[in-house]
Amino acid sequence: MNNRHDMVSPDLLRTGLNAHRRPQSPLKPPNYAFAQVAKAKKDLSTSVIQEVKDRDHFKECMAEMVLLCNEAIRRNKASRSASKPLSLEYIADRLDVDDPCFGYLARSREGHLQGFITVTTFTNWQKNFRWDSHNECSFYYDNNDDEEDDATDTGTSTTRRIDKDGSLAQELERTVRLGDPYNEGIVWPRIAEVSLLGALGCGKQLVQLAIEQLEFQKPAANANYDYLVLQATDNSIGFYESLGFVRVGAVTFEDETLKENKRPESPSLNSTSSAESSDVAAVAEPLPPTSPEKTDCLARPSNIVSSPLKVHVIQQGGWTPFDVARKYKVNPWDIVFLNRDVYPDIGVKSRLRKGTTLYVPNFPEPKESKKQAPTKWFVAKENDTPRKIAKLHSVACNKLIQANIHRLPELQPASRLKAGTRIKVTNLDQVEEVCQQYCHWSFPDDSSVENGEPSYMMVYKIERKTARAPRVVRDALPKVVPFSTPKLLLDAPPKQQTPPLPVVVKPTRKRPNPPKPPPKPPSGLDVFKDHQKQLYPELRTRQQEEFLLKKWNSLSKYKQGRYEQVAIDCAKHFEAAQEVYQKAYAKWQDDCHNSCAMDIKNNLVNKESSLFCKVVKLRKDAIEGHNYTYWFVLTYIPDLKWCHLAPMVPDGVFGPERKKSQGRTRWRLVDETLGHELDISSMFCIPVRSKALKKTADADKEEWDILDGETPKAPGSITSSSSPQLSDIFSEVATISKREKRSIRKQPVRPRSAIKPMSGKIAIIKPPTEIVASPARSTRSAKSPRSSRSSPKRSSVYSPRRIALKRNHPSDDFLDPARKARKINTVGARRTVLQS
Repeated sequence: MNNRHDMVSPDLLRTGLNAHRRPQSPLKPPNYAFAQVAKAKKDLSTSVIQEVKDRDHFKECMAEMVLLCNEAIRRNKASRSASKPLSLEYIADRLDVDDPCFGYLARSREGHLQGFITVTTFTNWQKNFRWDSHNECSFYYDNNDDEEDDATDTGTSTTRRIDKDGSLAQELERTVRLGDPYNEGIVWPRIAEVSLLGALGCGKQLVQLAIEQLEFQKPAANANYDYLVLQATDNSIGFYESLGFVRVGAVTFEDETLKENKRPESPSLNSTSSAESSDVAAVAEPLPPTSPEKTDCLARPSNIVSSPLKVHVIQQGGWTPFDVARKYKVNPWDIVFLNRDVYPDIGVKSRLRKGTTLYVPNFPEPKESKKQAPTKWFVAKENDTPRKIAKLHSVACNKLIQANIHRLPELQPASRLKAGTRIKVTNLDQVEEVCQQYCHWSFPDDSSVENGEPSYMMVYKIERKTARAPRVVRDALPKVVPFSTPKLLLDAPPKQQTPPLPVVVKPTRKRPNPPKPPPKPPSGLDVFKDHQKQLYPELRTRQQEEFLLKKWNSLSKYKQGRYEQVAIDCAKHFEAAQEVYQKAYAKWQDDCHNSCAMDIKNNLVNKESSLFCKVVKLRKDAIEGHNYTYWFVLTYIPDLKWCHLAPMVPDGVFGPERKKSQGRTRWRLVDETLGHELDISSMFCIPVRSKALKKTADADKEEWDILDGETPKAPGSITSSSSPQLSDIFSEVATISKREKRSIRKQPVRPRSAIKPMSGKIAIIKPPTEIVASPARSTRSAKSPRSSRSSPKRSSVYSPRRIALKRNHPSDDFLDPARKARKINTVGARRTVLQS
């Protein structure tokens, strides 16, 4: 099994993809349309079956597999509602991570792909995973509770095949598993999985062929299959039930030790016979340091998860794992699997030295428990209340609320329920663990695990057969041939030989604003000037600076000292504020550095990845997609050079609210339910200029203005096609615009009039005469003499009377003491200290 941490490519993470694989080569698109592929016959008489044993052979056909899934969904939508097809990201992940990976391909005689199936060993990345069909959450989201009653009334058999007694889930839980959920995953060697399946009329034959292969497959340490599991979609449940698959419960439970990233102690891990232990999954613990049986080779990382184990020490040299398995009545291949990381060359018949320590499965005997009726659920209608439901099923209302309070925390007897709410009405006294349904192919670092859609897990019990038994399915089909390279594939887009230069995209987040430095402490002269300007507003002009300086020099040393003392007090506050500012500035520099580094890391993209969220049109040699002119790139995978496109249609024109786009065509995405989306190689896509105007996160609500060689229309231009002179009008407008077109940079800048408020009104001051007027003024009509009147200007700042007073009284020392105190008090409390 590949190490998942080593698989994650930094290049893929930069592009924002949630991928768990290595970068791969670009895909080879097929040169035929899947709409023309004929449906396979039931006996596959016109098809060729190819057996695939190497994952690279599946990767060669990856583009065909994606397009086949899309075509299968389109054909099924005519008769019933179908779910979404398998995405390329999921198929690429499975083909790269699954180990082993084998299966079959079905092709027509012309070479068209008609079906595929891949099988691997079941692996999960949730260490609190458990097979459990008795838990109340196991089938919580399955809408099949009332189907049995409906089938009894109507006489039809519409019930689902469900593991109601829990025996099948218990058998699955008693199989060995071992692995690291943060790396290669927890591997279940006794359980196989159908990871990928897609077909046009031959799906049943491919599944039966895979099951027969597993029945005749020789056991190995990593592949000793007794069960076959899969994840079924809503529209495929009946198909798998017809093949013998049964719905089984799978949950993930919450554990406080797991929340704290601690492993629970395993009571079943010891050097002797294990004592009674619970039937839940245990975590493999290395032996304690004080144990005499502990060896360096048995030490394992703390995050290894396994089934219940015990340790066996070889007392006599020459024993084999087969002898140990016969002693403990377990499968010898399970012992080989549990010890392969400690002894890589161990086999079933390997002779062991005396003192060798082995891990051995230690499943306790299942406890005999009283058979309990399965939990029944009531699907509430709109505005149903718990009191009404309790009365309908003859149970106590308070017990009903207590049994459902952990799922519905605010449940009250008079609470009005929404339609579809499920209420537990039986086994009210049964205490269940806090669980949630299992979401397959989810990883510990995925943020969408808790809110992911639960998986409908189904199991088929494999009946192992000997080599002498006849192969009924394979003998009934045409000859199965080895894999051969498909011939109906085009050349893949060129792969870059040298890594492209990174392009830094504009950061999507605003960097924090820098802290403002404290103002510099004023001097005594500055305090004096500020004080005088507040007392006499007419001194705020620059022409009076010399007058204030002369007035400062005329003050006595005592009065100047009082101003200097205020400046000293301000300097003390400045020093404290400067220390705070320096700390805030250092923190701001670190935040900017981290933010810039994160922006560069998240926005480093290659030049080849320029198709993200772009509008494109297809080349003329594209096989599909000519029924629409423009397409929007919903998904782009850079390493595979593959796009998932959504068609675009015109939707009227932009109105006057969009000044730059007024009169131009508005483009929107086609409704997703129509199924017109397209998967195609990026070499057929040609980007076009476009603008997304609404800037919304939901592409279905976005509006585009496509600038693909169109001449912008003048505001208010005629858009109706019924006008006979429409072409003449457009040509005339184009001629005029071409004749009057000028270079904006060559024209002098027209001066803007200065504006300043006066008593609540706005006065426009005439611009200085030194600035040259704009030539554009010559196109306007000349102003009349009456309109050129202007208000007389004030020749000086002070009136003659004030100037005389200033000459006679150069300072405030001659003012009346009462008047002087009144003027100082009006400035504020801080200035009252200057009062004499």
